[in-house]
Amino acid sequence: MLKCVDKYTCTTRCCSMRKCRSFSDISSLKKSLIIGNERLLHIIQMSKVYKDSKTFVDMVTKYGEEVVISNFNKLGDSPSIEEIKKFLDENFHEVGHDLVQVEPNDWFEHAPFLAKLNDKNLLNFGGYLNSKWKMLIRNFDRTRVCTDCTSTALFSKNSFIVPGGRFIEYYYWDTFWCIEGLLSSGMTKTAKGIIENFIDVVKVNGFVPNGSRMYYLNRSQPPLLIQMVEAYFRETGDVQFLADCIESLDTEYEYWMNNKSIILDLGGENFRLNLYKVKSFNPRPESYSEDYLNAQNHSNKEEYFSNIITATESGWDFSSRWLENPCDIKTIQIKNIIPVDLNSIMFMNETSLFKFHKILNSEKSGYYERAIKRRHKAINKVFWNKKLNTWGDFNLKHDGVSSNFLYISDLSPLWSGVKAPVDPD
Repeated sequence: MLKCVDKYTCTTRCCSMRKCRSFSDISSLKKSLIIGNERLLHIIQMSKVYKDSKTFVDMVTKYGEEVVISNFNKLGDSPSIEEIKKFLDENFHEVGHDLVQVEPNDWFEHAPFLAKLNDKNLLNFGGYLNSKWKMLIRNFDRTRVCTDCTSTALFSKNSFIVPGGRFIEYYYWDTFWCIEGLLSSGMTKTAKGIIENFIDVVKVNGFVPNGSRMYYLNRSQPPLLIQMVEAYFRETGDVQFLADCIESLDTEYEYWMNNKSIILDLGGENFRLNLYKVKSFNPRPESYSEDYLNAQNHSNKEEYFSNIITATESGWDFSSRWLENPCDIKTIQIKNIIPVDLNSIMFMNETSLFKFHKILNSEKSGYYERAIKRRHKAINKVFWNKKLNTWGDFNLKHDGVSSNFLYISDLSPLWSGVKAPVDPD
């Protein structure tokens, strides 16, 4: 009889005995029939039995795939709303069935950052914010899902922070800000556990997806894992943890350089820059009916779906930054845009990786040192708007930086430590 290797790593028999949980390893789990069966997904989502398209794709089946599909096929080609509701009630658990609220073991009522506050109102507000950690910490529990049942969750070994509301899983770049807050609250163990979840995901999938759902595995979000480790290391000085993470951090960086980059020829110079880029032929499962209906009046549905899902990878979703007509989402064109903030994040990542490899006495520090110099030059050559004396997104279609609107993201090079190409006087 096969046994559990440790508390979180499972063999097939171990998982069938439900004595431990798998995490992040989608290869060890069946692809969720919710997103794998196009006919089922289309009929359920277009029926609008739920007001929110995300509801259905977050539900866990009560039975194995064959049983659920068989029951669905009995409905025929045009089931009524009542028949669909009955099918869902009989074959699926409510949203959140595979989710549990956990108690953080490093939460302090008197968080360290509160000691820096003197104003009574700020102290009360800070205490209120600090109490939210206990309300937003969760974990997926594989043992709540039957052996043959399916879920879209990417299970993790440690707890995580959720945004709240309809979002009951963790998200990539949201988590960076959570890490900053957790560290300010003295919750270093929780922060470390969350980063370990992300490292596990990279080891399995080669990158960090948009969030901890299978339907997010075709896109990412602003690549801030390296900055999470930077924040944690700055707070703790944990060199061993740095050593344990470094290979996965290199993997995450290379994923973006290999899959989300473009060579731009500008003024006879070539610059390798990063952009958001996802190819899709279908609506997003979690926003299926909305995407499907909006695409009907679009001349190129594949282009529309690809631009929509690429926008979600940006973390800004449907900002006017990505629209040719700022009032019409159907004119979305993010695939034509090289974002200045993404490249500023990559500059920070290269700076951090240079430092990390230097601390670990790795020869690869030289690789990142050269990358820093190239990126710094590229940011000021490609994204600088001489007319407005600031940076901005580069539009490939118009072959230049847009001057129509100003966004807070235009100043992201300052945040990342890039020196502006202007005379300070």
